Amino acid sequence: MSFRKLGFTASLVATGLISTACPDSEPDKPDTGTLMVLVDPEPVGRTIDEGEEQSFTIALNRAPDADIQVRVSSSNGAALSVSVTEFSLTASNFSNPRTITLAGVQDDDAADETVTLTISATGFDDVTETITVRDDDALGIMTSTGAVSLAEGASSNVMVWLTAQPEGDTTVTAASDDAGAAAASPATLTFTTANWNMPQ
Repeated sequence: MSFRKLGFTASLVATGLISTACPDSEPDKPDTGTLMVLVDPEPVGRTIDEGEEQSFTIALNRAPDADIQVRVSSSNGAALSVSVTEFSLTASNFSNPRTITLAGVQDDDAADETVTLTISATGFDDVTETITVRDDDALGIMTSTGAVSLAEGASSNVMVWLTAQPEGDTTVTAASDDAGAAAASPATLTFTTANWNMPQ
């Protein structure tokens, strides 16, 4: 995976993920070694919890012949945020690692998210990695009271809602363990992604 641009051939190396041995391109130019983008540690198969941060660094192994523009992007910024999305590596700062911080973004649902992280640099092949954002919410049922005491012939309201946004329509069933003493009405409640936190 190499390219010929800006007077040299370069390869993208992400801690061994992609590795090519390519000399500098011009025959009449001294061989100064393959230019490589160094990613440490590699973000391969990472799992990040909501609210958690993890970091890695990006640098070059030697001074480039021309500035290298680096971009780091998340396919879903609502699930995984990236602290620095674009910067330049130059002959003066190539060896100073730039720290990139990934953060799992809190949301209302209880589902894990799968996000694609893309690292690209001028003239290099892109590197893409899959990041799992592990949700810290649990789908459950909340009620306005834990117990109800009723006299014969009396009634009382109990409000019900969900603790997190469901992935789809969710039906809650209400029933009495002694139908001869008490009955629940309605027998079912339906919660959606829009009304999951609205008491019914």
